[in-house]
Amino acid sequence: MPFVSRQVDPIQLAGRPLPYHLDNPLECVSNQTLCDAMRQLSSLLRHADTLFSDLESQCGKLTTRTKGLTGRIVIIAEKVEKFDPKKEKIPCGDLVSFSRLKSHFATSYTLTDNIFNPESRPTAVNILYEEAKKHNNTG
Repeated sequence: MPFVSRQVDPIQLAGRPLPYHLDNPLECVSNQTLCDAMRQLSSLLRHADTLFSDLESQCGKLTTRTKGLTGRIVIIAEKVEKFDPKKEKIPCGDLVSFSRLKSHFATSYTLTDNIFNPESRPTAVNILYEEAKKHNNTG
């Protein structure tokens, strides 16, 4: 079953019970249906706004990561251009001489951690969490 993060409200446009003693019940039904259709459009607009703001923030994060990767690629390209294989020491194949080497290959990769936290959640999921807190506190 899919996870519903955005739900357009109200779900039903018509079908509510009518008050008694109406002069024109059809006018009442049409007014209720029109009002609920406007509420649905308002809900849809609110969801579209959060969707596009989440998309904008994700595009911003992607741009920053791309700029970082571009910088790393430039640094690697410069290192490749400056690399002279004749100056590199190659072990003779003997484990004793290899163990005496003082400079071994090392790299420093930065790991991204804490990527699944409340700040990284989409706005719609944060709204669901807030609604769940309200229902949990009242019940």
